[in-house]
Amino acid sequence: MSKFPLYLYSYFLVEVLVVAVNDFRTKKIKNIWSIIHVIAAGLLFLFHDAFVFEFTFFKFPAILFGVGYILYLLKIIGAGDVKYLSTLLLLVPKKFHEEVIVQLLITTFFVGFLIVLLRVALKWKNLVLIIYTQSFFGDQASRKYKFSYAPVILITWLLWGWRNIGEFR
Repeated sequence: MSKFPLYLYSYFLVEVLVVAVNDFRTKKIKNIWSIIHVIAAGLLFLFHDAFVFEFTFFKFPAILFGVGYILYLLKIIGAGDVKYLSTLLLLVPKKFHEEVIVQLLITTFFVGFLIVLLRVALKWKNLVLIIYTQSFFGDQASRKYKFSYAPVILITWLLWGWRNIGEFR
């Protein structure tokens, strides 16, 4: 079984860490990161054997972008998160795409579940009031919550990398 190169994983780990910290602080991911990803992907296609420029390589990044765009329209995820995640997947060899997305879904579910539990624990009085008054749409302030998704991407990258770093054979 081939593994993801440690030097690529390490670079992307530092990048994802920087982006996650910045996203957590500012709730924004700058477009420059997506531009860097596209340029880096072009270089990887030219100079790395694990990256083959073929139509099927773009299947999962395109699906991720499409689903992310729908989630953006529904105001569930930010546009920067969608662009960043879609272009980050361009920097992962095709044979790992499905595994990265599965890990991302699992991580998103667990982090989302923990956030819901935390919010319920911290705002239980509001929840009781909403249930008592049956006013599910009355408390606009409690529903407006900006979620930083880049830390979820960082956790995904750490968990996935823990199993997949090494050298290509």
